This record gives sequence, structure tokens and C-alpha cells, in this order.
Amino acid sequence: MKRDDWMLLTLTFLTGAAIGMYMYVAVWKPVYFPEDLGNEEAEASDWSIVGERRQGGATEASFRLLSDGSYSYIAIDDLSGEPEARKEGSIKKTLVKELMVSEDEIASYEEETECLASDKVEYEYRFTIDNYTYLLDTCNTELGHDTELSLLLKKAWHQMEGSVDGTATPSEWLTNWLNERIGANKNN
Repeated sequence: MKRDDWMLLTLTFLTGAAIGMYMYVAVWKPVYFPEDLGNEEAEASDWSIVGERRQGGATEASFRLLSDGSYSYIAIDDLSGEPEARKEGSIKKTLVKELMVSEDEIASYEEETECLASDKVEYEYRFTIDNYTYLLDTCNTELGHDTELSLLLKKAWHQMEGSVDGTATPSEWLTNWLNERIGANKNN
């Protein structure tokens, strides 16, 4: 091989590596996985939920919920696809206990179903129980939109987003309303 051939081969390899790194960071790297998890990893491997809400294939928001009720919530900008807001807090312990379903219960939702592409809001969840991950999707698995587990997960979304779903006390509602209006949310 000539010198020009080696140079062309090297440049092709470097270009491919650069494009591959860009694609990993821009497309495949999960946006719902916070970068600064620190010492929460051991707790997350025992029990955690990572959830993602999509509409029309684009991610709108995602969260990570740990067994102690603490969460990291990330809202995604519609136009740029970049994270626009990150919020941390905790949800009610009773809801977390209801979400701690057994492996057998999750297995009943894992069966795959046929899914037609639509502009409907879809949810994807990764349940981690004792270092084993279960992938559930409202479109591709039996989880659906109206199952008991799906409705519990929607309550969790409502609590993380601070929307009133009928379960918030008046003081919680007022606190959320003030935080939204005056930007005094300590979790931003």
C-alpha cells in the first residue's frame, strides 16, 4: 500500500470514530440518567424506576425514582431536544410502596404486544429490582395505559411535575403554585 492509501485509511477511521462518538453522545446516551448520581448507585441497584415520556418519538420528560422516594426529573425542550429543567425532590412514601411490585407482577406486564406508530403519548419504564432490569413500555408490552401499574406510574408523574391530580393537599398545591410563579423552587 502506498502512503496515500494509509493516510486515506487513517482519516476514514478517525472520521468514523468521531461520528460514532457524536452519535453516542447526541442520540444513544440516555437523557433520563442524571450525570451526578454519586453514592445513590447501590440504592438504585436494589430498587429504582427510570421512566421516559415520549410523544411522536420525541422524548418530553424523564425521571429516576429511588426506593426512598427521592427522584430526579428532567424536562426536555420540544424544539432542541435538550434538557431544559431538572428538578429533584421526593414523592409520597405510600405511592412508592404501591410501586414496589414484585418480580412476578412485573413479569405479567413484560409480554410483548403489537404496536402501531401514533402521535399518542407513550411511556417507557425500566424497573430495577435486585440488580435485574425489566423494560416495560405502554405501547410494546402489556403495561398499556389503563392497567393498575400504569395508573400508579401516572400518579408518580403528576407528583414529580407538581400538577394537581386530586392527591395534593392544599399546602402542597400552594407551594407548587408559588414555586412555579415566582421561581423559588429550591430544586432547580
